[in-house]
Amino acid sequence: MEIYALQGVSNTGKSITLKLLFLEILEKYFDKIEEVREKSVGICDKKQALDKIKAQIFKESKFEENSYVENINYSVKINGKIITVASAGDSEKEVSEAVAWFEKTGCDIGFCAVRTKGNGVELLTQKGAAFIKKAHLTNATDWSKFKETAYSLDIWQAKEVLLPLISN
Repeated sequence: MEIYALQGVSNTGKSITLKLLFLEILEKYFDKIEEVREKSVGICDKKQALDKIKAQIFKESKFEENSYVENINYSVKINGKIITVASAGDSEKEVSEAVAWFEKTGCDIGFCAVRTKGNGVELLTQKGAAFIKKAHLTNATDWSKFKETAYSLDIWQAKEVLLPLISN
């Protein structure tokens, strides 16, 4: 199992970037998908999963102050290869749950979020994870002016950095 951990400090868009990645996977490989599994419900319809992810991303990309980010735990089987995405990773517990989800799905490739330090990082290091730094804007003094730019950066990282990792 390969694990890729999207690593960054809080509020840099790790979770939404992983949702965007899963959306890209669903859209790019839709006709090749053999099975979609959501942690809380089991096997689910791929069209319903696609619609649900799109709705979450749309809601969260409205850039509302103090908006709640709903994390995802999905697995998809494409041509016999299982790819699992767990977007939560702010605590050691969430990282541990992501790794357990990877193991339960028997995934070939797992993606999760993690902070820059702490026990979650140590656990993923022990599991041999590859850490990918979360691209983000720094030194933005008036964050409200940069939210759309940050979202564009999240889209870029999902499509151009993370998505190519599943085709290796």
